Amino acid sequence: MKNATQLLVDCSGDFLATTHIIKNDELLLNFDLQLSDGSLIPYEILARIGDNAVTAQEYMPKQLPAYCPERHINSNGTFCMYWAGDNDLNVVDEQSAIVWWETLFQFLKLQVRAQKREEWPNNNYWAHGEAAFFQKMAYEAASNLGENFLELLKKKLLKAEFFKRNAGNGNFLRVYLQDKHYYTVWLDHKKTACLKQVCICSKKGNVCF
Repeated sequence: MKNATQLLVDCSGDFLATTHIIKNDELLLNFDLQLSDGSLIPYEILARIGDNAVTAQEYMPKQLPAYCPERHINSNGTFCMYWAGDNDLNVVDEQSAIVWWETLFQFLKLQVRAQKREEWPNNNYWAHGEAAFFQKMAYEAASNLGENFLELLKKKLLKAEFFKRNAGNGNFLRVYLQDKHYYTVWLDHKKTACLKQVCICSKKGNVCF
């Protein structure tokens, strides 16, 4: 059975990359990243293999910052290409090796757009550290309300603010849609603050106005 190192080497030709095994758990990847305008960006990437998990970083920082949380580059230089709580991206066979390569190339293409825009170019990213767990919980809650709510949340158009009360009905959550107060829920009783409010979702998953 092939290990992760050999699987990545075997798939390298599909991405016009050359590889050099530094040692059993370290692999050097060389390739040109081709952009939509035809220009090429040369990369030398160090891949480190731990069991089936593979990290990636520039061998020597040239094209990218050595560290930048906003561009999803960790303090040790590794790329934050995924979050294990959502997708571990382990390399266990040929298909998962191809997915790893594709994820690396997509990450590097997003870096080009991030440099031009001076911000991450899309909403498909996870927060740093333990905050990602709460982000996932928020995504799941929004999905339960309907697909539209998940998209609104990713676009930062759906927000919630927590309020703590020591008396009366207790703590409550105020929901804002496009910066307008949309809904209020008593958390301790799991009831709306005003029972005359229309349903926050519909059977079709559309926003109810």
